[in-house]
Amino acid sequence: INDEKLSLTDSKYQSSASQILHEDVHLHDGKDHVLHRHADGITFSEFLQSLGYTLTNECFTKTSGEVFCSTEENVLSLYSNGKIVDSVTSYVPHEEDQILLYYGKRDNPRLSEYLKNITDESCIYSGTCPERGIAPPESCGLTCEL
Repeated sequence: INDEKLSLTDSKYQSSASQILHEDVHLHDGKDHVLHRHADGITFSEFLQSLGYTLTNECFTKTSGEVFCSTEENVLSLYSNGKIVDSVTSYVPHEEDQILLYYGKRDNPRLSEYLKNITDESCIYSGTCPERGIAPPESCGLTCEL
């Protein structure tokens, strides 16, 4: 949002045995860069809603109530694997998608940097790139086996 990364590492955004925010998609273990899915078909918007955010095709509302909507100067865009998503609210993340939700200047020269810096660590957690290592034990409060 306006060149500042929104951190979701706070415990209020993390699922655990004592706090399950969404059974099918969540964050846990203090990580905010790997979305953990237990089921297909869950929209990114639904995931954000479980954290207290609201996402529409035109606006993003933070838990504080602060609203960020597309204007002539600024744009709200969702990128998946470097490509803009047409319908933000119906986008369903898939295995190893690299996702960026962006709000800011339409012609921001840093946007390509943001897209380039999205982690690709999800393959470690899904077990699809064993050459990069084995995922650490997870504690999401649900069944977390690969």
